[in-house]
Parts: sequence; structure tokens; C-alpha cells
Amino acid sequence: MAKTIITVTSLKGGVGKSTTSVHLAAYFQKTSSTLLVDADPNRSVIEWNARGGLPYAVITERQLAREAGNYDTIIIDTKGRPDPDDLREMIGGSDIIVVPCTAEAQAIATLRTIHEQFSNLATNKYRILLTNIPAYPQKDGPLYRALLTELGMPLFSKNIRSLKAFKKASQYGTTVDKVKDDLGQLGWGDYEDIGDEIAAFLHGEAYEQGPALDERVHV
Repeated sequence: MAKTIITVTSLKGGVGKSTTSVHLAAYFQKTSSTLLVDADPNRSVIEWNARGGLPYAVITERQLAREAGNYDTIIIDTKGRPDPDDLREMIGGSDIIVVPCTAEAQAIATLRTIHEQFSNLATNKYRILLTNIPAYPQKDGPLYRALLTELGMPLFSKNIRSLKAFKKASQYGTTVDKVKDDLGQLGWGDYEDIGDEIAAFLHGEAYEQGPALDERVHV
């Protein structure tokens, strides 16, 4: 089986990069042996795992050369604010790059930079993931999705909701579907949708989009 490498990166902190890495690793662990590499100097994923225990192996980038051969899927949580040389290496070493972004003006502004850098490197191996989307009746998600689409940025077809359950998952060192929160399964379902879309991308298949995000779920 060919090895799959998924890189998660961003130009701004606090956009759900580590949360996305943790949950994508949990998604792929269900079907293949999966390794999560914490390459961020902040070591957010290492600390997350230490608080509880994630259902897959978590290592630092220093251990990758020794461990990589033992796994079919590798998720890499990179350092924040990668420079163009970092992005070039990601493109060469990844099957897909996931770029989380919150629906706020400052975060969107950084996307213009990374989108331009990816365009200069002539790659389509990346997708933007809108995270921490507030519940109805706020319209941040649809408005920013429309803006990014107008700017020609490649988006995942689904968003990640803003749920307190994600903070609980980090606090207890587990994934959102394992916390005692009635809305935890909604958060897990969001990441399952993203995982399905990544799997379709990796297999060169068209992704069949399911029902639209239920923004009327109050949180």
C-alpha cells in the first residue's frame, strides 16, 4: 500500500491547525495505520496527547525518519507561518495540504498570501478548510465562503463548526466524539466529511457532497 502524507499548515495561529491534525489522524486511523507528527515548536499535539491518550501514535519530527516506515498514513502538523521554501518542501513531500482558516478578516487576509505562494509554485494540492464557524443566525461562514470562492481559492465543501466540545477534547486529551457533550458527534461528523473529501481527492475521485452544514444548530 502506498504511503499517504497529509500536511496541515497555516499562516496564522488560533485557526484550528492542531485540532484539524488530531481529528484527521483519528479519521484515517479507522482504515489504516496512522502516525501524527507534531512538527510545531509549540508542541500542541504532544501536549494534547499527554493529557489523555489519542488512538494513534504521536511523535515529533525528530523521530519521523525512524518511524515513518511503520505507518500507511502520516499526518504532519507543521509550524505556523511557513515561508515559501517550507511550502515548496510541503508540496514535494505531501499528497495534499490542508490550510485551516477561521471566518475573520485577519485570517482571511493571510490566505491571500498563502494562495499567492501556492499559485507561484504551480500546485493544486491544497485545500482551505473554514473552521470555528459560528452558529445560525450569524452569517460569517456563508459570507466568507462566498468571498474565498470569488477569489478563486480551493475550498473543502464543508466547514467545521464552532463547538465547545472541541475545547473539551483538547482539555481531556481525546477526540471530540469521545467527550461528554451532546454536540460532540456533530463536530466529529464535520471532520468525517472532510476526511471523506480528502480520501476522494487522494484516489482521484469526484467528491459527492452531502447535505449542507446545518447552521441552525445553536451552540
